[in-house]
Amino acid sequence: MLKQKISSVVVLSKDIFFRFQRLNTAKQIWDAINNAHEEFIARSDPHTQMLRAMFAGFRSLRKESAMELTDRLTNIVERLHQRGVTDITDKDVVNKLLSDLDETFDPIIAEIKQRPDYEELHYVEIMTLLSLHEERWILKMLIKNLL
Repeated sequence: MLKQKISSVVVLSKDIFFRFQRLNTAKQIWDAINNAHEEFIARSDPHTQMLRAMFAGFRSLRKESAMELTDRLTNIVERLHQRGVTDITDKDVVNKLLSDLDETFDPIIAEIKQRPDYEELHYVEIMTLLSLHEERWILKMLIKNLL
């Protein structure tokens, strides 16, 4: 079995070979090769590369609301997922989102990061928390300006 397994993946690069070495059946090896091919296609596609660059360089625009910011970011992420990209996780999106907010969000960012479930939060939950914080902050500023 091991000889068959090795001969099945001998045309693969060393790093991919080690990825498949732990697999036991031809079906597992075939599925892994198929997944690696799909990942390769997703990475080499120019449109996917452009979307990856947009995600990597994502920044908040001036005077952009939390909802607008998260809408733009989730649009990029959803388009990447539609193209088969699986290595950008909810955690990556949450970290990107929290790192690109202005200082008015510092209190809610600290509160979010202190939550025991912070590592498991989905970016939609973060979007809701940020929007609520932003609405409270805007209301506070309006009241302050009225006084």
